[in-house]
Formats: sequence, structure tokens, C-alpha cells
Amino acid sequence: MKSVFNLFIGLLLVLNACKPASTQKLYEGEGLKVYQQNCASCHQLDGKGLTGAFPPLDKSEWVVGDKGRIIRIVLDGFHGEITRKGQKYNQLMSGWGHLSNQEIADVLTFTRKSWGNLATQVSPAEVALIRKFTEDRQQPWTEKELLEIQNQGIPSVSIAE
Repeated sequence: MKSVFNLFIGLLLVLNACKPASTQKLYEGEGLKVYQQNCASCHQLDGKGLTGAFPPLDKSEWVVGDKGRIIRIVLDGFHGEITRKGQKYNQLMSGWGHLSNQEIADVLTFTRKSWGNLATQVSPAEVALIRKFTEDRQQPWTEKELLEIQNQGIPSVSIAE
């Protein structure tokens, strides 16, 4: 009887392992990996940032808000003073445009769904759209530029999920 039980448990484990992973779990796994390799040293593993140096990503209106804005920041970087959660920050964030559209979509989906953030996922197509409109950009964004983006003729992400 014990061997039948063990066989049953083994079969359940095998069947569960063969089950296709959800798209969300793939984004979380790959997004976490990209985050650990490229973002965690500044924004920390917990997304809380470094006081006075690098802003928090947890419960950030810029992380969960307009996808186009956060995609632009990851692609081209950010510079200039900003205030988040009552704290001023003024460190340069280099752009990560060398990452693939998939890697950027994964890491942004991860950040938009981690640390209490509750936002929709970012698709590689959305990253590709913003990359196309900003491909000639040679400098990091400023807060002022990003807040005025609607006036620059560069679309906010308009691809429906």
C-alpha cells in the first residue's frame, strides 16, 4: 500500500512539472533575473532604493503609472533632481537600451508587480514601440521632459493588452 501511495505522489509531481508555466510566472522569473543583474545594486532587492541616492520602486507612481514613461527611463536613463516619498534624489541612471525588448518587458513587468505594486504587465511590443520613437535619443531623460511627453509628439504606449 505504501508503494502505491509513493507511486501516486510521484505521478502527481511529474504531472505538475509538465504543466506549462503561466506567462506571468515566466515574466516574474526572467524579470527577477534581469532585475538582479541590472537594477538591484542601486534600487536594492526589496525595491526600496538607497535614501538620497536611488529612488524606491516599491509603491512608486512612476513604476505603476504610464508604461511609456518607465520604458523610456529604462531605455535611455534618467538624470536630474526628483523627489519621491518626501526624499530628494539626484543620481544619474544610465540607460539599459542594450537589453532586448523582451528583457525590458520582463524586468518592468516584474517591478510593476512586486513590492506592493499592482500594475499590468509590459509587453515586448510596447517596448519596441517606444524604442522606435526614441531611437535617436542620445541622453537620459529629465523629470520635466517626461512630464511634458504628451507635447513632444511621442506617443504614450497605446497597445492594448
